[in-house]
Amino acid sequence: MVGAQICSGVLAVLAAFWAVDVRADGPGLFKSPSLSSSSSRKGTKAPPRKPSLDERFLFQPAKYPAGPWDQKPACCEEVSFEAPDGASLNAWMVRADEPAAVVLYCHGNSGNLSLYGRWMERVREKHRLTLMVFDYRGYGKSEGEATVDGVLADAAAARAKLATLAGCPEEKLLLWGRSLGGAVAIQLAADKPPAGLILESTFSSFREVADLHQPALSWLVPRDRLNSVEAIGGVKCPLLQTHGTADRLIPLAMGEKLHEAAGSSTKRLLLKEGGDHNNGTPETFPAELDAFCAALSAGPRSLQGAAGKRGAVAP
Repeated sequence: MVGAQICSGVLAVLAAFWAVDVRADGPGLFKSPSLSSSSSRKGTKAPPRKPSLDERFLFQPAKYPAGPWDQKPACCEEVSFEAPDGASLNAWMVRADEPAAVVLYCHGNSGNLSLYGRWMERVREKHRLTLMVFDYRGYGKSEGEATVDGVLADAAAARAKLATLAGCPEEKLLLWGRSLGGAVAIQLAADKPPAGLILESTFSSFREVADLHQPALSWLVPRDRLNSVEAIGGVKCPLLQTHGTADRLIPLAMGEKLHEAAGSSTKRLLLKEGGDHNNGTPETFPAELDAFCAALSAGPRSLQGAAGKRGAVAP
């Protein structure tokens, strides 16, 4: 009984420094394990481990039927696929005619993909993107309980599924992640180079978030858990990054540290003056997104001018 009370108390305190990261209208447009482990091979499925204490507050899933599932646009097709350990996973996909890019989107730490349907429809129409948003294990209709290892395996499986559905190599996909999803996208990019990487309000490392908000308890988070600043050094693909200057959950300094560490020679950081964690995308982003996708299609030379540039602060 006492042990349970202590555990509950620790969880309550830890939750204070990881605020719910979700918006009702979707995202702001409007050292880790290998992702290619032998457990993915047929006949070698290992049982999933239980979430650790820090993972239980890191992941804040909303299980089906929670969420606006009835608002799924007609253009969204439902996709089912399996994680390496056999967990059934769920995704939504929209397809554009002659797409400017094929995108895998990794969402934040809370909610589920039902929040993204209308945004997906807008992105398809306004930016000609073929896009898939998937739910990590334990979120929405996806089975299981979320752990860092499991979520990274889910993301690798989602990447493979999207490549198959879109009929293109995984290396031609554009990875896009927000907050926690940015950390997932970085690990994917470090494992296998994508065509490009987009990050919104993403932290430098999970441990640094804990150090900032709850230093007395941050020792519970292993230093190599979602260490994005270490992983991104090996990511050489073009990078487009956004951050709000008034983000108190993931301060701008973390975004700047991540940007500085990125191994890409063609990277751009766009800032929104006064933007917080859920409103850190500048008004210039739609045009920047179109230009980024066009440059990726045109080839490396068209991106050379963007090397090292820092975007102007948007009002």
